[in-house]
Amino acid sequence: PYRVLWSFIVEQNVDREKALANLAIHRKELDDENWATSIVDFYLGRVDETAVIADLVDDVKSQKQLNDRLCEAYFYLGKYHSDLGNKIKAANYFKLSLSTNVFEYVEYRFSRVELARLREKRKEDTIDSNSKSSELTQ
Repeated sequence: PYRVLWSFIVEQNVDREKALANLAIHRKELDDENWATSIVDFYLGRVDETAVIADLVDDVKSQKQLNDRLCEAYFYLGKYHSDLGNKIKAANYFKLSLSTNVFEYVEYRFSRVELARLREKRKEDTIDSNSKSSELTQ
């Protein structure tokens, strides 16, 4: 499911509707028994966030496995919300992903990158807002 998700994440920046159509096509090829397939279903609007979290705890054998899955799920949920402009919710998910301390996962590293990107965007928005306010008072 991860390659399909990354493909969608990249492709949606060009054409979101086409990316969703391709995601739906690729979804048919995914194993329903893999918990991460529920993340794809979430992106497609077939399940909600609660279902993703419920699926990830299914058949967990160790704390490490749970942390690994949480790291992944939180990142993809954060990315979903970030791409839709839900910055606060996205930041919270990225922070949760980082809290798992699964340093070796790409999702962990990208959570740090995405969080920094959101912070930078917030700074830019604040500067723009302050500039517009000063223009209005002149």
